[in-house]
Amino acid sequence: MKIIKYILVIISAVIFAACSDEDESFAYGDFSYELVTYSGEGEIGSVFTFRSYNDSPLITLNASNVKYPGMPVGQRLLLNYVVDDDLGGNCLTVTVKGLSKVNTDTISVLPQEKIDELKMEDVKLKSVWRTGNYLNIRCQLLYTEKPRQMFLATTGRPDASGRIDCYQIQNLMDAHTYYWIETYFSYYIEPVWSVADCSSVRYHVNDLTYPDVKYYDFFKN
Repeated sequence: MKIIKYILVIISAVIFAACSDEDESFAYGDFSYELVTYSGEGEIGSVFTFRSYNDSPLITLNASNVKYPGMPVGQRLLLNYVVDDDLGGNCLTVTVKGLSKVNTDTISVLPQEKIDELKMEDVKLKSVWRTGNYLNIRCQLLYTEKPRQMFLATTGRPDASGRIDCYQIQNLMDAHTYYWIETYFSYYIEPVWSVADCSSVRYHVNDLTYPDVKYYDFFKN
């Protein structure tokens, strides 16, 4: 069982769009915001990679003004940056203006009977979209002072149509709640997305924003 105390992301929340599974890339003037993956340290500085949406080309950002040798490779971040130079081949040098860690986790593969026992308590979904092997969630959660159980679960088995169902698990564990806060999750879904018979992934969520919408589908090309 995964127990987390989630990280609150506080980078100009007003700039982000409403619920959509499309491109979550934003540019205002000279500044850009992207949800990126930390890929380690290079010759220039820290290296970040991202896909703008779905299976669009992988873009590499080389940040000359920051170094994070202690950060785990694979950590997802919300990055604010300015492009300095285009090196070609979808490779850029940038100056980082700000960043925040995003809750990063790998989808959990469990037996269906175990998933049926888990809670899917309410969230307020703002956006859900796929970028490569990541399923990204922007949502509001009730703040608690204690850790909660929060992860993405699946059996990993396609149904007859090739669909693999994934479930947004949340259990407040009877903690006292206060108010709604905004946060991001980025789930690494390669263990199911790469399954040979998988044609789509269905994200199940109990969403107070759109209570009649119980799931979102993401199809392979």
